[in-house]
Formats: sequence, C-alpha cells, structure tokens
Amino acid sequence: MVAVCRALGRGLALSLALSFAHPAGAEERTLRISTFGTSLTANGGWQAPLAAAIGACTHAPVDVTNDGLAGAASDWGAGAVDAVAATRPDIVFLEFAVNDAALNKWIGVDESVANMRAIVAAFRRQNPGILVYVMAMNPVSGRRSWARPFRDRYEDAHRRLAEELGARHIDHRPAWNAMGADALYLAIVDGAHPTPGSATSIVVPNIMKRLVDDGVLPCRTDRNS
Repeated sequence: MVAVCRALGRGLALSLALSFAHPAGAEERTLRISTFGTSLTANGGWQAPLAAAIGACTHAPVDVTNDGLAGAASDWGAGAVDAVAATRPDIVFLEFAVNDAALNKWIGVDESVANMRAIVAAFRRQNPGILVYVMAMNPVSGRRSWARPFRDRYEDAHRRLAEELGARHIDHRPAWNAMGADALYLAIVDGAHPTPGSATSIVVPNIMKRLVDDGVLPCRTDRNS
C-alpha cells in the first residue's frame, strides 16, 4: 500500500508539472498554494517570498495563501479545513505537530494523526490531484521546549502518516540546527517563533529544493547546482 501511494504521489507531481508546460500563446494557469498550520505559518512571513521564488521559476502566476492561525493545533485544522480545501489549491503545506505536542493542548499522538489524516482527506476530496507536503518546522528551546517534551513523537508520527498516504515530508529542523547555537538564538529569540527574515532564509530554499527535486517545478536552485 505504501509503495502504491508513493507511485501515485509521483504521478501527481508529474501531472502538476506538465500542467505548467504551456504551448506558445496558451493562457497561463495560476498555481494555487495553501499554507495551513500554526503561528509558524500564520506569522512566519515566508509566503510572499515563496510566491516570488516560484514565480521566478515558472514565469507564471502564483497564489500562495496564508491559511494558518496562531495557537492552532490539528483539532482546529480538522474543523477549519473544509473552507480552505474548497479553494482547491494545487499544493498544500501542512504543519501542526509543534502545537499538537504542547502539553496544554491535551492532544495525544493518535488523535493528532487522526486529525492530520482527516485534513489530508478533506483536501483530496476537493482536489484529488493535490500535492500534500507535511512539514516539521523550526526547533524550539527554553520553556517552549519544556512544554513539548514529546515533540519528536508527533513529528515522527506525522512523517510516517505522510509516507502512508503518499504525501511528502519536509523537515526544516536540520537546516535550522546547522546555523549553530548563537545564530539560532538570534533567529528565534523567544524560543519558538523565528524572525520573518530567518524563517524565509530556511523555509523557502527547502521548499523550492523539494519542489524541484520532486519534478513539480522546472527550474534549478542554488542547492541543486
């Protein structure tokens, strides 16, 4: 089943890529992207730079919507997803694990996975060809980390679910950690929320690389050179 889902995912990526290979004089279709998650999405500040980067690659219209909510967890996402899915995005980037893992949310790993499964299903009901990327965002530190002692379990569970469903997974944490402790502190002063510039410098290149590597975008990135 996992192999079938992966093959389906590759086929969807190819279909989406081919949809932007317009013949001369053909009307350009807008690529619609939803970003759906916590404050790391809602207040991340990386959507406009992502749209600019994709537009520079495709030379076609791109619409990246910010559908996140500060403080949200996957239970909110499961309730709010239908309105977002009704816009029929071509690609969605999802992240809820960091808040699901917060002790005050009272969301267990199994419930978190069930909510994420429902979110993915809702997007696919509206657009069976949608590409779904589940993301693990930046590391947290200090009291923000103490409130999330089992975060890795949630991130691992979301990664496994993505694999099971034929979705994709992007883990931004290694790129953040590669900055080193001093730079990381300056980038995420409150221990959880990166500055918009810092978030853009990590999230956008990572997403662009995956979209290119997955055959969704036709351009090359610096990391691929």
